[in-house]
Amino acid sequence: KAELIEAIEMSKTSIKINLAEENGYKRDLALQFQRSFNDMDEETAKHIIIITIIAALLFIAGALCEACINPYIMKTILNKVGNI
Repeated sequence: KAELIEAIEMSKTSIKINLAEENGYKRDLALQFQRSFNDMDEETAKHIIIITIIAALLFIAGALCEACINPYIMKTILNKVGNI
């Protein structure tokens, strides 16, 4: 099933982002990305993905450091991970 969903996603030729209720940074980000997407080369796209992954990992690392200091946060994280 996962392979079928991935194949469907990879075959899409366009996407639609609903900005009707957005008026802040998310709207600005979507518009800026749309303006520069067609001119973006593969290397730039790769770097954006890498930066996004690194930012997510840093966020997780920060949460884990906070969890080491606060046992309640550690318990909450462990409960969430157990529910995945």
